[in-house]
Amino acid sequence: MSSNPPLTQRTQSLNLPGTLAAVGQIWIIESLADGEFKSGKRLWDDLSDHCEAHPVNLRIGYLEAPSAAEMLGYLDDLRADIETTSRNAILQIECHGSDDATGIILADGSYLGWDELKPKLEAINIASRFNLVLVLGCCYGGYFGQTTRLQERAAFCVYLGPNSSLSAGMLYDGLRAFYIGLLIERDMTAAINAMVAAVPTMPYFFATAEGLFHLGFAAYIRDLASGDPLLQRAEALVQLLAEAQTDPMPTIEDVVNAIKERERPEFERLRHYFAIDLFPDAETRFRLNYEDAVRAAESPDPFG
Repeated sequence: MSSNPPLTQRTQSLNLPGTLAAVGQIWIIESLADGEFKSGKRLWDDLSDHCEAHPVNLRIGYLEAPSAAEMLGYLDDLRADIETTSRNAILQIECHGSDDATGIILADGSYLGWDELKPKLEAINIASRFNLVLVLGCCYGGYFGQTTRLQERAAFCVYLGPNSSLSAGMLYDGLRAFYIGLLIERDMTAAINAMVAAVPTMPYFFATAEGLFHLGFAAYIRDLASGDPLLQRAEALVQLLAEAQTDPMPTIEDVVNAIKERERPEFERLRHYFAIDLFPDAETRFRLNYEDAVRAAESPDPFG
């Protein structure tokens, strides 16, 4: 495997406030058969042209990975490159998605499931000190987020992918607008807005690791307690104890504290999920606390 893709070297620093301040390179790894529209290659050409007109200190690489083995090998190369250069990455994987939304299909027809892909992406995210921006340029790429587990490291800081089938042309138009918006504004929200403005019908899912953590913890709370608010759960338990003539009777505050003690260890998994044990500064980046997470779990909108 090549340890470095073809690069376009620029001269102006991206060390400015905002989402892109930590990003030093874009890797586009494409796996499409001969004769197909190479949207990844086209994007690489467009981004190179844009950077010629608007110089930035950004490496832009393009690689073709015909098979699953080559795809995994290039992901190892990216991890090693980040460890060597400290240039955190936007990684785009351009290919076909499997119809059952469980993984990707490579140019040679081989299949690579999300669970096989995830450990490689986790390693890249750790090498990036939890700054990996992941773009899955394939049908159903948005479903990768379903692999998120609170007891595992997150495989990205933020990711973007289609949540249904779409044409190569629509994907190209949407992602081109996304990247140009990102390079100009250095802001992820502005980039998403640019993508939607360019392709209003673009089917996509965008998520942060923090948002998915809230979703995962909300699911845990709801599975544990059928979604009832903490105080309501405590009141119900006290009522049951009263009917059972428990002596001495605990107060609602006692039961609330007992519930918290049972639920809090699951929330504390965030130290592993966000790699706070490896990078203590991540604790200030992800300002989460148990009480906020419980409120989010009890909200119709777990992000709210």
